[in-house]
Amino acid sequence: MIEDVDAQVRDWLKGIAGDASISFALPSGESEQLTLYAYLFDIDRPLAAPSGRLPPMLLRLGYLVTSSGADALAAHAVLSKVISAADGDPQFSLEFGPAAATAWTALHLPARAGFVLRATALKERTGSIAPPVRSVQLETVSLEPLSGRVVAKDGTPLPGAIVEATSIGRSATTDVNGRFTLEGATNELALSLRVRAKGVETEISHPAESTPDFTIAVDVAK
Repeated sequence: MIEDVDAQVRDWLKGIAGDASISFALPSGESEQLTLYAYLFDIDRPLAAPSGRLPPMLLRLGYLVTSSGADALAAHAVLSKVISAADGDPQFSLEFGPAAATAWTALHLPARAGFVLRATALKERTGSIAPPVRSVQLETVSLEPLSGRVVAKDGTPLPGAIVEATSIGRSATTDVNGRFTLEGATNELALSLRVRAKGVETEISHPAESTPDFTIAVDVAK
């Protein structure tokens, strides 16, 4: 859709601008060659009135139009031609003053002579809108928090070990039996865990749908 309007705007400007080149680039500097800029900076989608069918896809495109060249008067004259050509043309509309000033400010560029050219992209769509949902029924599912235990290689429980799930910002400390419960995560969730016990740090993957007996063995004899 947008590329079709770009082509339409380009062809229309070419028929007006004479020897000036057409650019859709950001007009951030001065050009020695006479150039007419049409920078697409805004896309608006008006709300469609509710109906039983899909409304057309309608977009309003805003092009920031300005000009530049070694001959400032020639650059001004190109702008004048565009304004005259757009007057009364149903394909386009022009916005002056605040609209252009706001665009320059938003782009963090010094303001120059210019205006906003509005063009419309329209695409018909087929099909019907799905009927609205009349009621919603929610069911809660009880999920057990991720739990398990941390032990040494010989099976001895490791109290005071820290188990972290850094991706969700949660951590837990094992009790005297080496057990931990990681709130905010569940046994249904696959996670990467970092375990620190007796000065040893271990990375381990927690598989999805594990049991509460999930055991992490740490080689603290290193």
